[in-house]
Formats: sequence, C-alpha cells, structure tokens
Amino acid sequence: MKLENLVCSLECAQKLRQSGIKNPSYFFYEYYSDIAYRLGSQNDQAQGGESIPAYTASELMAIIPHRITLKNGEPFNSFTFRMKKSIYLPMQSMNIREMYIVNYECDTTDCAGEDAWMTRTLINNIHDENPANSLAMLIVILIQEKFFISDVYK
Repeated sequence: MKLENLVCSLECAQKLRQSGIKNPSYFFYEYYSDIAYRLGSQNDQAQGGESIPAYTASELMAIIPHRITLKNGEPFNSFTFRMKKSIYLPMQSMNIREMYIVNYECDTTDCAGEDAWMTRTLINNIHDENPANSLAMLIVILIQEKFFISDVYK
C-alpha cells in the first residue's frame, strides 16, 4: 500500500492544524507550496519546508471522542461514534470503490422494525475512500461546530 493511502491528505492535514490539532504524528508533509511538498516519516531528514503532521487513521482514532452528549434535547442527546465501510460505483466508471463513512449516531433512539432506517445522526455523514481523510474531516467539523472541546486533544 502506498504511504499516501495510509495518511490523511495534505489538505486535511492543513485543516486539522488550522483547527488547533497539535498531536504528534509519525508521518509529516514537508510543505513548500501547493504544488511542492513531500511526505516523510520521523526517520527522514527534514529539508527545510514547513512540517505538517500527516495523521494515520489510527492516530486520528486516538483523538476522536467515543461519545458526544449535547446539553439539550434529552433523552435524544447522546451520540456514539460510528465508522462504516461501504462500496459505491462512481459515475462514468465500472469499477466498484470502497469508502469509509463516519458520523455520530444517537444511541438513545429506539428504532426497530420499519422505523430502523430513521437513525438520528449528529451531522451529515462524512465519507472518503481514505479512512484517515474521513476521520480528519469529521474532527474539523466537530471543532467548527463546537462539539469537540480543546481539552480533548493536545
């Protein structure tokens, strides 16, 4: 597997940094400009560009809260993290692709039988072919929407 598929994209890494995530990562982007950057690890020698952490899905899972409880809306105010792997068929393509879907689902909703499809979610589903990108985008949205408080991450 290519290293680019194990870590979040440069765009996601920059958004995480702008959102205040400062956790260390084994991998990094050495950024020179939007068209000049390289992906390296702690074993590599930095070459003078700006270093931006390139988080793996595992590193991001360590940051994500397992549950979010809202102050209002009781008893339907408790949401648990969910990650699902699915497939899709892109337009103009005959190749089935995998995607990772992340969100928080209400865990106090009693859905059974015909109503089971009505799962209440905290936000719109986030999805990407790279699980690290899905997780990174979720963290950024949680911070923007103030569901995720700064004392949870470093």
